[in-house]
Amino acid sequence: MKRISKRQARELFATNQPFYICPVKLHPYPPFSSASLIFRNEYSASGENPSTGNIFEDFYNSTYIPAWDVMYNNWAYYNTSWETGYYASYWVES
Repeated sequence: MKRISKRQARELFATNQPFYICPVKLHPYPPFSSASLIFRNEYSASGENPSTGNIFEDFYNSTYIPAWDVMYNNWAYYNTSWETGYYASYWVES
């Protein structure tokens, strides 16, 4: 596996290419991998605005939130802590 930058991960996400996201203090290698395989189509299947590619999230304010932000916020809520680190590292198969 090869580590990539957040910018490269966003580009892969926009083109629906697979990549791994992992807490920064943990490693993505087997046998105790903590990496999650990410595809864009998992986050844009329902509620996507076709003109902008954003996901409808706030029903009261009628605002659209970018699909990347929805994916990252959902992942970070469940996977970051003081033990694992508070941000992500991004990886691709080499």
